[in-house]
Amino acid sequence: MAINIIKEQRNLAKKYIIGYYSKNNEFGKSLENSLNSSSVQFELIDLNSLDEDVLKLYLASLDEAIFDGKIPENISDSLKEMKLFIRVIGLKDIENSIKLIEDRSSLILDLKKEKNFSREKDLKFIMQIVSILENKDPYTKDHSARVSKYSLAIGENFFGDQYDELYENSKKGENYDELKHDYVVQKMNLTMLASWAHDIGKNSISQKLLEKDSKLTQEEYDIMKLHSDFGATMIRKILGDEEFAEAVENHHERIDGQGYHGLEKFSDISKIIAIADSFDSMTTTRSYTTKNENNKNKSKLKTVEEAINELQVASHPHFDIETNRQSQQLDTTLTQIFVKILKKDLELIKNGKPEEATLLSNGLDEKGFLKAGFWNDKTQEYSRDTGVSDSLPKFIN
Repeated sequence: MAINIIKEQRNLAKKYIIGYYSKNNEFGKSLENSLNSSSVQFELIDLNSLDEDVLKLYLASLDEAIFDGKIPENISDSLKEMKLFIRVIGLKDIENSIKLIEDRSSLILDLKKEKNFSREKDLKFIMQIVSILENKDPYTKDHSARVSKYSLAIGENFFGDQYDELYENSKKGENYDELKHDYVVQKMNLTMLASWAHDIGKNSISQKLLEKDSKLTQEEYDIMKLHSDFGATMIRKILGDEEFAEAVENHHERIDGQGYHGLEKFSDISKIIAIADSFDSMTTTRSYTTKNENNKNKSKLKTVEEAINELQVASHPHFDIETNRQSQQLDTTLTQIFVKILKKDLELIKNGKPEEATLLSNGLDEKGFLKAGFWNDKTQEYSRDTGVSDSLPKFIN
């Protein structure tokens, strides 16, 4: 029986996700055969085959967990925090349990399909999750606010022109401007939601891993990479919004297809967030970054000008010596839009008018580093970014 890894489950909103735990091979086979004979659109995950730490992460993606005889002590506490159906049965009880599973799956799948949450409720949910994550990682809120600010600036200069290109043959229509306005508003509001939510899946990552102040091992990096899937799963299960979920799920994809999921096609909103996220990661500090060039254990922070150069390189096809292949991380057109805004801001700052800057209103220090939130190695604390610490996301009309 194939085990479906979370990062390979691309359409969770369309299936009922069942995890089972049994050391008896017959239990899994019998359960799968019974489900195949039922009306349930299911995805079955063998929990017993997973390492303990990974198992706890997988629980967040389930709609139902089925245990053979008893619940293992090592995950009983984790289950209490999960909103999912839990069944403890034996091999002989499987057939009689299928009707209950059918009824439950029908209810859950209907809820997933119904988008009966208003955008305001979507936003309230996202901010609650960001707030929870901020208690684990204080960098999160300011980072989300900055990524949203950068993403909206790109979108504001892109979606209108995109609509004109898509519908250039209908520009003479009487309601063209009204339809264009509605299109831009819808895209901008989704960009705002997805950019604020892009890291909420880190709630499923251990605090120890989030706070690690040195380079991640390959195993740790593989776990950290799952945050985009965890966030998308949360949005699918609770908000039932596939477009929103995919924007979050794919914000670490690359134009060359070498991203987290290896996709070559993904939404413009994901591409926009990737640019904003990259810039903020290069110019503001975390526990593993530093301005100190002599500290070889941490990644080197970049000045705004250095980050702009990195964005320009990453947005054009080039040969990457480290990977020994052609590379392109970011979308060329969208990056050019962002770089143009940043360069205009730099010119304003250079001319003594930082208050007129669109994105770099905090200004730069004497070395060209962004005056934003920084990690203090001595106090081991994160200083809040005064430009965005109290920012709250707002919808446009």
